[in-house]
Amino acid sequence: MKILTVSRLQKRKNHTAVLHACSILKSRGVEFVYDIVGDGQQREILEDLVFAKNLSENVHFHGIVKDKQLDDFYSGADVFVLPSLTLDDDVEGFGIVFLEAGKHGVPVIGPNKGGAADAITKDSGIKIDPTNPDKIADAI
Repeated sequence: MKILTVSRLQKRKNHTAVLHACSILKSRGVEFVYDIVGDGQQREILEDLVFAKNLSENVHFHGIVKDKQLDDFYSGADVFVLPSLTLDDDVEGFGIVFLEAGKHGVPVIGPNKGGAADAITKDSGIKIDPTNPDKIADAI
């Protein structure tokens, strides 16, 4: 299974919850690759968590990529996940990446709150509690 996230690497994007969900998937014997496209201030923290969770063979950081490469990532993905959080006044806007994933036929998993939730319909994906890695793993 190919899991994809495209976003800035910042705390509000909640990549740590996806990495914890990946650890759960691995413990369940699920075979997967998780591609993270984007860069930001949390990269080193996330890389350390990948190492600590023994996910180095499963999780790949790709940084910022060109549009053609981005299309290839979307086209090759089985599921797109971005469980953004609302932190104080910092709220996910509309969530255009969910629409981009949908344009490529990729089902999405995102938060059940905030602006991103408006971009997810019952036909395009699943809205989850972004604070619950077990629910994220189940959705994946």
